[in-house]
Amino acid sequence: MDEPNLGQMNEIHPAALDLGFRFYKLPRKLLTAIGINSTLSEFILLLAKKIENVDRASDRRLVNSDDQIIRKIRLGSAELGDVSDLFTEMCAFRTWQFPNFQDFSQGNDLICASATMLDFVNGLSSPLTGIAQDPRFLQVLDFYKSILAKEVESVARVKTIKNGETQASEIAKIFKDALDVSYERFSTQTQLEFAIQIAVLTQFASLSELLFGSALDNRNVQTSVFHNYLPTIDNTCSLTLPAKQLISSLKTSLIKKYQTKKSEEEFFRYLSYFEEQRCLPKSSSEAKLTLLDHAKLKKRVQRWQNGTLNINISDFWKMFAWAFIPQTQVNQMTSPPLEVALQVLVVNMYTKTVKTALSSGIDPHFIVNEFANYQNHYEKIIEEFEKWIIMTPMINEES
Repeated sequence: MDEPNLGQMNEIHPAALDLGFRFYKLPRKLLTAIGINSTLSEFILLLAKKIENVDRASDRRLVNSDDQIIRKIRLGSAELGDVSDLFTEMCAFRTWQFPNFQDFSQGNDLICASATMLDFVNGLSSPLTGIAQDPRFLQVLDFYKSILAKEVESVARVKTIKNGETQASEIAKIFKDALDVSYERFSTQTQLEFAIQIAVLTQFASLSELLFGSALDNRNVQTSVFHNYLPTIDNTCSLTLPAKQLISSLKTSLIKKYQTKKSEEEFFRYLSYFEEQRCLPKSSSEAKLTLLDHAKLKKRVQRWQNGTLNINISDFWKMFAWAFIPQTQVNQMTSPPLEVALQVLVVNMYTKTVKTALSSGIDPHFIVNEFANYQNHYEKIIEEFEKWIIMTPMINEES
């Protein structure tokens, strides 16, 4: 079949981002969590520059806004093959490769979104550092791509069904198989919609745990990274957002470091001091010496906690690097490793989805209960990966 034209996707949040099953609305949510609300051409350019930054030593030419491919996307005349060729060339030096669009031609209107989602995650961290040194990292990326391929096959299969009732039945079956979401247990379409969205997020979070390696080293979901950031509800029906859970956990980490309680004001003074000096103060009195306006920082963090502002990855790292790496590495690591960046992105997606569900009239208890299925998705994704490893001996041997 002919290659599709990208003109209909010149906006970064087109309807095509809502297609799919295991990745249903995930590309849209990830782009929003990153803070990208520009056109597709600007996003492709940003992605290209992110990949270039990881390979500064390369003598390859740099991509810019005047490149033919960027101009074609901007004008709406580019084809998927053009974008595929661009990233295939750029990623030739990498140990991972940009997915070949031609392999997924039957599900083409989903591909640009899903593939850029995958490779933005890849581009967040150099494969030569951190967790990417673990051979399992590349195995998980290949597993991720196998899920993407199945996703596209499912979309293509549904598209070939002409009868509306048969199509609805097929879609329900795929969602049940992919996300364990059964249509019959929901009283409204809105409940079903958010149950699916939450299931997609908790499954993606579980997949991210595989990338960290933590899911393979420790099968106990209670100690998993993203289990700690699920929304909770107290006896007064007050719901705590995932972003607040994240900040609260970091405050607890600070208290453990000093083995003494810290007031709200002290906490923000310590963050201001660290952002300015790139080290934590020795005492509360030293924290007061910071020249930065801690009230301004406090306001920003509070907006993160109440979900009115996305957590910015760069700002987060400036304030909280001390919680993730030794002090001796702080000045060398000016940007966060992949596992930290993914934590921020997932928490942003969690928080945005909870806020949207609440504003749509969804009961807080329903939201919390759906997120509580994280344990099931966590265990299921590990089992699926382990079965995939057994069935993929060639990848196992190459690793």
